[in-house]
Amino acid sequence: MLETNRFLDILGPDFECKAEIPQDPCPATQMPGPILEDTGEYVCPYCRRVLQRARADETDFFDDDEDDSDLQEDGSVFVAEGDRVIEQTAEQGLVIARDDSLTKIAFTIEAIDNKFAMYIAANKEDIISVLRELEIAEDPAFTGKNLAPKLIAVASFEMGRPPNDAALAALQKEFTGVSKSVLMRRIDILRKVLRPDEDNSITSSIRYIGNALDIPSIIIEKAVEDYERLRPKNKIRGNEALAAAWLYLIATNANVKILKKDLFAVAGVPRNATNLAIKSFKDNAQKIKGENDSEGKS
Repeated sequence: MLETNRFLDILGPDFECKAEIPQDPCPATQMPGPILEDTGEYVCPYCRRVLQRARADETDFFDDDEDDSDLQEDGSVFVAEGDRVIEQTAEQGLVIARDDSLTKIAFTIEAIDNKFAMYIAANKEDIISVLRELEIAEDPAFTGKNLAPKLIAVASFEMGRPPNDAALAALQKEFTGVSKSVLMRRIDILRKVLRPDEDNSITSSIRYIGNALDIPSIIIEKAVEDYERLRPKNKIRGNEALAAAWLYLIATNANVKILKKDLFAVAGVPRNATNLAIKSFKDNAQKIKGENDSEGKS
């Protein structure tokens, strides 16, 4: 029996997994559910077996002695076609596997980082398309059998931010090969490969962190413009730390509150280096202000 009645109208009340190696739960009962083929037939996303619910002809139920226990309120009947399998190409199988993995990723973090989960659910096709291009091109960073780490990296790149730290921790527990450091390296590679003309410097990191924190775009662009104009000095090295520190100061000055715990929850933002960078920016600002005051008095 189904654990959920979400797809009851397609699968029927007595559905059982008929795959050669039965799955528990059957992928057909989980989101995104059975796949509707161009033929009008529903198939299991795992084994491609037909899961069809056909319309019954009125004459089929004309005889009072006929067993109509399977007849539904809308006049349809469940047709058991689990022994018939629709053939699929190797590429279709690869796409289905990646679609299934994305569904599991979104489900894992739905309650932790809902925006990221919703983005995945709404953009599966694009995420899979980008990953398949990289895999077909045999990009070294996107080879290997572990799908989740690769898909998370592509989704992060496409969305403009990675999952928050809590979501990333949940993904690390659920999937093999997921790590913060590898994720950030893959995102950097995606920037260089897919957007080679885009600035991958501190200003790019400012936009990346700003989008991750849902900071108003006007504040993000002010931080970028001010950084490019002033080129402020800092004794700390590392794009993410400098970008996070600068954005924090610009936003705070504009009365846009950023909690440091949220800032550090963005994947790739180092806590200690960012705090030191904030202090260094402040110290240099005070130094410049002092020099300007001295010049004004002389």
